[in-house]
Amino acid sequence: MKRTKLVLDESLLLEATRLSGESTWSATVNRALKDFIRRANARQILSLRGSGAWDGDLGEMRAGRPSE
Repeated sequence: MKRTKLVLDESLLLEATRLSGESTWSATVNRALKDFIRRANARQILSLRGSGAWDGDLGEMRAGRPSE
């Protein structure tokens, strides 16, 4: 863990803590950072759509899966 001093908007921090259900400000900030990273990575994946970065047969991949 990295210990640091941050200057944050208190009203945003209180609202984020309330909405997230976290019990500490550190947990709230960590959760926000993890969520930001997850969304940023998802945007990068979406940008690959149609780029030919994946070469495979989706039907073949799904062939062995049980139907829902």
